Amino acid sequence: MDTSRFDYAFAQTEKLEVLKRKILANFELRGYRQVHLSAFESTETFVEQKGENVRQKIFTLNGDTESELCLRPELTVPACKFYLKSLAGKMDCCRMCYEGLVWQMDPIRPGFFGEFTQAGVELIGNYCEIGADTEVLELAIETLMRCGVSISNVVVNDVRILKCVFDTLKIGQKPQSLIEQALIVGNSVSDLPVKHAKLSETKSVFEDVLDLVGPEKLAEFLVEILALQGYSQDGNCRTPQDVADRFIRRKSSEKNELTQEQLDILLELLEIAGDVDDVAMRLRGFAQKHHVNEVNNYVDALSDKIRLLKVALPEGASPQIEWRLSFLRSFKYYSGLIFDINSKNEAVCGGGRYDGLFDQFGAKGGLKAAGFAIAVDHLLNEHAFETDCGKTKAKASLAPLGSGSYEQCFSIAKVIRDLNWIVETDYSGANIKNIITRAVRGGADLLLLIGEDEISNASVTVKQLATRTQETISISSLKQFLISFNEMAGEA
Repeated sequence: MDTSRFDYAFAQTEKLEVLKRKILANFELRGYRQVHLSAFESTETFVEQKGENVRQKIFTLNGDTESELCLRPELTVPACKFYLKSLAGKMDCCRMCYEGLVWQMDPIRPGFFGEFTQAGVELIGNYCEIGADTEVLELAIETLMRCGVSISNVVVNDVRILKCVFDTLKIGQKPQSLIEQALIVGNSVSDLPVKHAKLSETKSVFEDVLDLVGPEKLAEFLVEILALQGYSQDGNCRTPQDVADRFIRRKSSEKNELTQEQLDILLELLEIAGDVDDVAMRLRGFAQKHHVNEVNNYVDALSDKIRLLKVALPEGASPQIEWRLSFLRSFKYYSGLIFDINSKNEAVCGGGRYDGLFDQFGAKGGLKAAGFAIAVDHLLNEHAFETDCGKTKAKASLAPLGSGSYEQCFSIAKVIRDLNWIVETDYSGANIKNIITRAVRGGADLLLLIGEDEISNASVTVKQLATRTQETISISSLKQFLISFNEMAGEA
């Protein structure tokens, strides 16, 4: 069988191993701990995510097992299943990282398959969406920069915006799937078939009731109304129930067709792209024009994440960030923020938020999560990078006491990371006692608290967890304090 896997000779293999170590070391600096994941997965798991067509893209195995197995085509699903099996209930917030091979068939060239190395992280159980999403996106960008990658641009979107428009326009599941598939593979949505009839400007009372109570109650409503009108079954005439069932089937089939009016509105949305601030302004205008007010919530949320991202990134780092409404990722599990990071017009990293994925594996409680994966093989031809991954010295836990503290928290985290410390942020909003308990269990040396008083005084409250001593330090003095702390710890 011909393959398109990556084979490496001596020097390239050494470079690949150094690159993987460097990536994992940077993940460790943020409190992410490495796990090892099985190469084998249930085929049905990925069929549920991408449909039956995914069988053309995955490498399936035949054996004596009850369920069909495949070589994993990606690592997020195996990581989530591993968490539920081995880690759920043992930690409030899980930061895990990994590296390993993934396998994908080439549907265009039968007999060809790709074997790639991926490295990534999953932040599971963190219920602060803005903090977690910003952390994950910033970590992805900063890791690539540390590896010498020249980032051409970062493309972002929120999948909930398109979902809101689908719901408002009452677009059925079939055209939704066609639209999403066209966007994923890069085809034009304008080429999709439409029915010639425009959306009706007036609706019957039956349609209003169908929207309000659903098909079961509508059937009861129709039966009662027709009976009051003296309509009854006579010979070959249909019963009121027959009339109701036919009306419901007709309305359901109409939702599986896309009208020209719906298509025009979708094209207006999908053409919006550009700078985050400009796109936010255009989206608010779109929401007002088409009465999709819920969109504004997601516009504000993504705008805030990008604002915090710019604070969190290292000094001098200012990658071009494009908000593109036509951007979608192929897996169905994404539920909010999605992003691709491109280098030389090729995606080298991608990820996002996937809050609903755990429910599909039987989890309860609405677990929230975000993560990303880096295509490690694609980085080998980038700029040269240092082979010294550095030695971690100590660990600090940051606790922003309220959403107003996030900006200062990200700034302080940047100062600490520059000293090669492990930095982990607790967005839980729990009381101080629980925050201290989590920091101690996580192995932190210092706990840094940032609240309203600290913001107004440009300071941070530092608690040394070994001695339980506490002091307030100005942000300008924090770097020297940390250096001194390390020196004293080294002498102890």
